[in-house]
Amino acid sequence: MKKRIGIMLLLAMLLSLCAPALAEATDGTKHAITSASFPAYMENALDIVGPMKLIAAHMGGWGCWHEAKELLSETGIFIDTAFSMGMMTPVADQHKWKIEDLQLLNKEAFCELVQAFGAKKVLFGTDSPWAEPEQELRKIRDLPLAKEDIFMILGENAKLLLSV
Repeated sequence: MKKRIGIMLLLAMLLSLCAPALAEATDGTKHAITSASFPAYMENALDIVGPMKLIAAHMGGWGCWHEAKELLSETGIFIDTAFSMGMMTPVADQHKWKIEDLQLLNKEAFCELVQAFGAKKVLFGTDSPWAEPEQELRKIRDLPLAKEDIFMILGENAKLLLSV
């Protein structure tokens, strides 16, 4: 509980500074160290702290994209594209990966999230070193989205968010 209160206080402080905050957005189970990133928890924090410039990584919720779409798409937050589309390449470790653990969003599901949040709320990200920036750029450019939407995602939205 103390950790959750601390995160909410940090969000409130960032809000008072009008600075954007990036939240690691995972499913909170097998892929996360804590559950503080659940889309449901982010929705809760936004209810308490109020509207702010929040960026939820990994299209709003790595591994729980349906929940992110359902709970966060109408909140006005930003999402980033980092490590969200295609297939993961497992690292050389002792873990016995199942194919379903390696599958990220396909193009169709990715585009559905872009539409749900609005292209003006999507920021380009790579999650480097987990993904190669050039490959991630190619993935975005190859999406069946309007050229204006791709332009916004690949940099214009970040400029507007950061006032540069």
